[in-house]
Amino acid sequence: MSQVTEMRCKHGFFVRKEGKRLKPPVCGCKIQATFLMKLRPYKPTEFDEVMQLLKDTNLYFESCDQRDSVNAKSAEDPESIVVAVIDDKIVGCVFIVQDAWANIIYHTAVDPKFQTEGIGNALLEYSEKLIIERGGIQVAMYVMTENVKVVDGLARKGYKSIPDVTCMYKELV
Repeated sequence: MSQVTEMRCKHGFFVRKEGKRLKPPVCGCKIQATFLMKLRPYKPTEFDEVMQLLKDTNLYFESCDQRDSVNAKSAEDPESIVVAVIDDKIVGCVFIVQDAWANIIYHTAVDPKFQTEGIGNALLEYSEKLIIERGGIQVAMYVMTENVKVVDGLARKGYKSIPDVTCMYKELV
């Protein structure tokens, strides 16, 4: 798992790294505080916190986001659900579906208070690296159509939409 150090000023603006140099925050402040974001495997005891994050970001689907199925997924492959943590608080998560035939990045969620701070990118990069390490050569993502900012960001990273394709599902039980 990886750790990313970010710094913020007294106004809450984040300092970004450009190569080995730090770029000052938008407000021009000097750095006041730092925090450490850690990516690590999800723990079953964090189910309620992760589901609340999914609800807060409109990514919760009751039919598939059930305690038993989420925890079984995590038990089968501990790296298939990853959380981003700052100061012992989950601020992001990603679910990775990976096998020899298909690779899907799903439920990439970031706490609205921390969006635009690179947490989503860190989760995406981690997911892509894991899939490559496991032999994957391509990946698909589910993104809500109305989430234009994310769709545009993924396009800049090389993701393509599939024209004339609609994602459909059916509850079997």
